[in-house]
Amino acid sequence: MSERNFARVFVQETQLTPHEFIERARLDAARQLLEGGDAPLKVVAWESGFGIADRMRAVFAKQLGVTPLQYRERFRRKPAIER
Repeated sequence: MSERNFARVFVQETQLTPHEFIERARLDAARQLLEGGDAPLKVVAWESGFGIADRMRAVFAKQLGVTPLQYRERFRRKPAIER
């Protein structure tokens, strides 16, 4: 299958371009890392596939309307209370 045909079929099946799908997958991975840990933004960006924090910030602003740090502040999981 050619690259063009793949992209066409992908859009038909998912209603997303391959680029949009990958960007959303990276965003989901970054959100998980931000919610569950304290890693620096450059580490989160690298581990989630964005490469650099500036790219991750741009995608967060475009898709969610917040910065990664604002997202972390709002959605960080609280540690379970030990009994």
